[in-house]
Amino acid sequence: MEARLPKNGLFWTMDSARENTIYQFRFLGTSLYESTLMFSEANNNWKTIYFYMYDVEVSPGLCGQQMNKATGADAPSYSYSEANITKWITNRSVSADPKPALSDADVAARQDYLDGLIRRGAPNYPDIYESSETTTAAEAKTLSYYQSWNNELNRIYALLEKKLPAAQMEKLRQDERKWMIVRDKNAAQAKKYLRGGMFSAKADKNRALGDLTQNRTFYLINLYFGDSSQPTTTDIVNRYGLKK
Repeated sequence: MEARLPKNGLFWTMDSARENTIYQFRFLGTSLYESTLMFSEANNNWKTIYFYMYDVEVSPGLCGQQMNKATGADAPSYSYSEANITKWITNRSVSADPKPALSDADVAARQDYLDGLIRRGAPNYPDIYESSETTTAAEAKTLSYYQSWNNELNRIYALLEKKLPAAQMEKLRQDERKWMIVRDKNAAQAKKYLRGGMFSAKADKNRALGDLTQNRTFYLINLYFGDSSQPTTTDIVNRYGLKK
């Protein structure tokens, strides 16, 4: 079996004729994690309901351009065949990063860090729900999911404080404040952010907080190992954010 994806690990799906999603795939140990980077949905009259870019709700029309750019026909792709996956597991010399490309050493170090998340028990969101879940169990599981990723976010943020120059760290602090505003807004409208709730309002809010914090943790990990290809939350809000 073979699948072809862009080298940056992005995958575009059409969940229906009116829904489009771009995911980022990552391997943590032997587990495959996916993050939703961009999402758009229209109603039956093909009028836009909402767009999200990197968890920021953005103005209609702008996100579509970025989705095309990220996964268009001219985006470089690579064969995710069994042979290549085996090669990556045994020899991490192949970079799957967008520009700026990381060195082989940085790619290997980042993957080691991601694998360490598994050893510390970082959960994957498909594992937090079961069809037979009670409301109490769902709320407890989703709270643990959020808290686990919040711990990881604080861990990598502390490492960045030790690594980044003062001026760069100050910009990150300001961006972190902007991200927390986005996080809290999305958590407050969790049913919309999750595109439909699954259990109680509390469980859905915890799930949204977990997803948002997981995405931000991956972003900070990329920064720590030298990949600054993803725009900051501040840039996305200022350039594409929904104006009300």
